[in-house]
Amino acid sequence: MVADLEGRIVKPKATSTLCRRSEIRIPNDPAFGPAAARYVAEVARFIGFSETDLQSVERGVSGAITALIRYSFEPGEDADLIISCEHIAEGLKVTLNDRGLPFGAAEMSMEGRMCAVENGSELCSRILALKGDFDEVSLHNLGPEGKETVLIKHTNRKSIVEHEPACDLRPFEAPAPHFAPSSSETRWTVRRIMPAEAPEVSKLVYRSYGYTYHDYAYFPEKIVALNESQKIHSVVAIADGKEIAGHCVLQFHEDNPRIAEMAQAVVKPEYRSRGCLRAMTEYLVRLAYEKGLHGLFTRSVTEHLFSQKTAHRFGFKDCALLLGIIPRGTQFKSLVHHLAQRGSLLVQFRSLLKAPHATCFAPSGHREMIAKLYVNLGIEAEIKEDFGSSTRVDRESALRVHASARMQFARIVIERSGTDIVNQVQTAMRALLIQRFEVIQLYLDLSDSSTARLTGALEDLGFFFAGILPEGFAHGDGLILQFLNNVPIDYDAIKVESKVARELLAYIRANDPNQG
Repeated sequence: MVADLEGRIVKPKATSTLCRRSEIRIPNDPAFGPAAARYVAEVARFIGFSETDLQSVERGVSGAITALIRYSFEPGEDADLIISCEHIAEGLKVTLNDRGLPFGAAEMSMEGRMCAVENGSELCSRILALKGDFDEVSLHNLGPEGKETVLIKHTNRKSIVEHEPACDLRPFEAPAPHFAPSSSETRWTVRRIMPAEAPEVSKLVYRSYGYTYHDYAYFPEKIVALNESQKIHSVVAIADGKEIAGHCVLQFHEDNPRIAEMAQAVVKPEYRSRGCLRAMTEYLVRLAYEKGLHGLFTRSVTEHLFSQKTAHRFGFKDCALLLGIIPRGTQFKSLVHHLAQRGSLLVQFRSLLKAPHATCFAPSGHREMIAKLYVNLGIEAEIKEDFGSSTRVDRESALRVHASARMQFARIVIERSGTDIVNQVQTAMRALLIQRFEVIQLYLDLSDSSTARLTGALEDLGFFFAGILPEGFAHGDGLILQFLNNVPIDYDAIKVESKVARELLAYIRANDPNQG
């Protein structure tokens, strides 16, 4: 790779010539540190700092860049560091932004987002040393946007006081992550997460999967709040009573209250294949039984087979394939390289009922495949036909839209179908497509007899079969359709293990209108 030093001036929203901001982007190579530090010093010279202050600024920035690169990135990892300078009322504000390893609890205090002397981490010691060169030092985790280190140098010039407040300042978005040293012991204790452990869990998620999980996974305070509100139940696996080696959650969704998603299963590399995941899974399955849930589901990546095989070992069965959910270019840090196309997920379900039974109104065109999926799931299904219009004229249509702008993915859930439901879906689709959402899923209630009849009209809009989710609705199973907005899918690159999953993959491919 040929590395280059890229710089640009960012025009402020305000009109004052005193309110100026610029930035440069450098590779995560310490060799570029001195050049970047020199750039910051020249900006400080422009503002009017003394020669002594310029030396202090250059020394401090060079040290900060070196420390951040050593902390944030694995050897050989290819990434960038953005250094921005801003002329503020107090003097100079320098922001170093990267998308490497988030700051942990040792580097941050929840109150002030600052290093504290007693924390004792190596990075923290280096950051504290910067206080000899800068008047203010603060650290901020930005979730999927990475993190930033903010350095402020005050000027003694009293005339610089009329800066516009409307400069292009990025808002700070509170805390996330920490990571603990490993242990060779494999005696497992699984329990609910403690609030103080949330930063370590966030860092564990990042180190394993980068920024590929739900946004809340990178904000410890959100993990704590969601656990307190009972929207998730997070557990940690402790190795030999000392170290957090794994993490997993039960996530509860409003759309399907009788089941839960088993998600965020993360195990430190040195503890994989040593019983950690099994211990957490067994704990969460027991918890699900205690809560009276009807089932659990998980979503496994299709870039490799490890997650699918693990789910199969724990009794999960394949039931749907969701194409293109994960953005192209996403990096699963410890598992695969950057995704060459949008990543797909295999939905796997485990029933917790002794004799699971389902009644569904399957669309005639997909009845055979749906029946196969039910057999694979071990669910006795009574598949009925729609004997006429059951969409009541007096019933208002209702749908819910869940959208993730970062993932460019949305899910439409039909809660109630009236005579205008197809138009409502089309309207929701248009709004999402205008915003350039790339993948849209549509969930229909298989216990509603109108689903069998409506599916054809919805497929005319470009939706096609994805699979089913047992207990996907409050009173019935879910039929999943999907829509791709000019998203190329190389079906041959999708890896699935089981015979049923291979049949499902071929079936979806045959029904994909984009395959021409």
